[in-house]
Amino acid sequence: MKRTLLIILLLASATIIYAQPTPKYPKMIPLPPTDTAPVNGVYRNVEHGPEFPGGYNGFNEFLAKNLKYPKTAGDVRGKVFLEFIVEIDGSLSNISVVRV
Repeated sequence: MKRTLLIILLLASATIIYAQPTPKYPKMIPLPPTDTAPVNGVYRNVEHGPEFPGGYNGFNEFLAKNLKYPKTAGDVRGKVFLEFIVEIDGSLSNISVVRV
């Protein structure tokens, strides 16, 4: 009798514990406000970023046709990170090497 009563009590408590409603959506953490004011005429954050004509595939095709690797480099390979400004007409200015 004690064993049956104990099992019923455990099942009832487990039902009460797991019967709590779960929220439909996780708590949202608000993003910090972005500064959209230009600094020296340059916007740091924009609604729509620049896109190469033809998208990513068009950019890869352009690089394959126009990238000229120096012959003196031999087997040297690596990554170069650049920073630049995309002007209103799509041209690039203020190109600088950030990291090699």
